[in-house]
Amino acid sequence: MSQYIHHTPGRLRVRSAGLKRNSSAADRLREALENLPGVNKVDVSTVTGSVTLIYDSGVIDGDSLKGHLRAHGHLHGAPHGLPAIAAPRDVAAGVGAGERIARTVATMLLEKLVEHSALALVAAII
Repeated sequence: MSQYIHHTPGRLRVRSAGLKRNSSAADRLREALENLPGVNKVDVSTVTGSVTLIYDSGVIDGDSLKGHLRAHGHLHGAPHGLPAIAAPRDVAAGVGAGERIARTVATMLLEKLVEHSALALVAAII
């Protein structure tokens, strides 16, 4: 399930729960994306669950890259900037939009808390 998409021509970043702490999925995705014409750099983080693509927008466009991410199960929703749809497991579980939003916000807050705690620990050690 994707949680966040940021796209400017030449750069696309997506956070996907399927990449978090999953090095085999990250490696498969990295290999598939690196072989696409026009993709210059692929950075996959299993810590944050994100993939950042740097690409030549004259060779490949963001919608095509989103299609590849969708095909590998790391992006859900409609193509071409249409509203995202609920992930299939959320629909099957009867999870409403409010619950998904609350879960996403809680996850983001927890991630920020961990990041700040780690920085504070490093600062205290130094």
